[in-house]
Amino acid sequence: STFELPTIHLGDDINSLEQSVTLSAVPGYSSYLWNTNDTTPSIDVTSDGKYWVSVVNYDGCANSDTVNVHFIPTTITITEMKSPVSQCGSITNDSIVIEILNNGDATIAAGRFIGVTCALADTVIRDSILLPWNFAKNATITHKMNNTLTLNTVGIHTLSFALDVDGEPKDTSEFTVEVYGLPEFTFGTDTLRPDEYPYVLA
Repeated sequence: STFELPTIHLGDDINSLEQSVTLSAVPGYSSYLWNTNDTTPSIDVTSDGKYWVSVVNYDGCANSDTVNVHFIPTTITITEMKSPVSQCGSITNDSIVIEILNNGDATIAAGRFIGVTCALADTVIRDSILLPWNFAKNATITHKMNNTLTLNTVGIHTLSFALDVDGEPKDTSEFTVEVYGLPEFTFGTDTLRPDEYPYVLA
């Protein structure tokens, strides 16, 4: 007797904006074997690659299919350091405020973490942002870091930032802030002329 091969079609290659993709074979066959060593009719995948499944029907006939899966990466960047701004004399306990842009094609799902690291000389500050909602393409987040910044040295200071999503590095950037020197001047020695009123300082 001649038996038909099992029908199996995983579909077209996949470019996904999501974090995971479910690959499904036709249910109801005798056995399944994926190249991930799974033996279920469907599997969830979270990384790029070529995935295949071999199925065997109850007549003992086997067939297989392959699909390529690509996950479009998340991309974020810091577009602006809103605070601190350059000041005269010193910067005292100023907040560090940045704007983060989702400049990729993928929405970053609620519940994921964006890590923010800020370094100034030997001082390193790290914050973690738990997204309460989906961070969509072209959307921005304004984030105020937990620590404040104090600068007493005149000159240009460079703040180096690094971003990650769930620990995966995404972007680095640098911003500068300047502490201007105060103008130097003197009135000279005080002089009191008791014979004149009002008194004149000269």
